[in-house]
Amino acid sequence: MTDAPMNFLQIDSDDAIYAEGLSNCKPAQIMGDPATGTPPDLAACAAKPGTALYEQSQITNVELDLVSLSQLSITEPALP
Repeated sequence: MTDAPMNFLQIDSDDAIYAEGLSNCKPAQIMGDPATGTPPDLAACAAKPGTALYEQSQITNVELDLVSLSQLSITEPALP
């Protein structure tokens, strides 16, 4: 098939975690532990302002926002 519209975009959870500046965090730090009532604790692992990781995560976050907005322009029309 040629000239077929692309209507699928995959963004992995790792991309979202990176964009939030949490790539140095372990899953237990991000989610906590509901079984023991331990809340999430991002204080030690989240990217801090002024660091390269923080700046890169902010850029990634903006890029994902632009992708989200761009998806509206590539959607196929709804069927009647």
